[in-house]
Amino acid sequence: MKIRVARIYGSPTVEKGEIPLLVDRLWPRGIRKEAIPGLRWMKDWAPSPSLRQWFHAHPDEFGIFRERYRAELEEGRSRIEEDLRLLREKEDTASHPRLLLLYGAKDPEHNNAIVLRDYLASLERPRPIP
Repeated sequence: MKIRVARIYGSPTVEKGEIPLLVDRLWPRGIRKEAIPGLRWMKDWAPSPSLRQWFHAHPDEFGIFRERYRAELEEGRSRIEEDLRLLREKEDTASHPRLLLLYGAKDPEHNNAIVLRDYLASLERPRPIP
């Protein structure tokens, strides 16, 4: 699965075959829902409201945010895998969809989309048998 990350502000380019996904809990101000064709809002993939608020108050604690967010993602793993399966079917993208994760944060290196990208990529790797 190929995954690209971009900030939703500034009119991001959606490449052919990509599925644009907004991965924030809140809809970004000033962005019309029709602005990006085919955009899907994956609110359930975003950090919980309490984690989002904590990170907003502690922007220098990205490592802790990453750990806590990954734990939330792992708790919802079956839902995320089902969502990916449905996206593949609906978009007819075979087994490897190309995703464009869109976020609204100002910091391009420290945001939830970066953590989510890495998490989704880890779902593709085989896990060792315990």
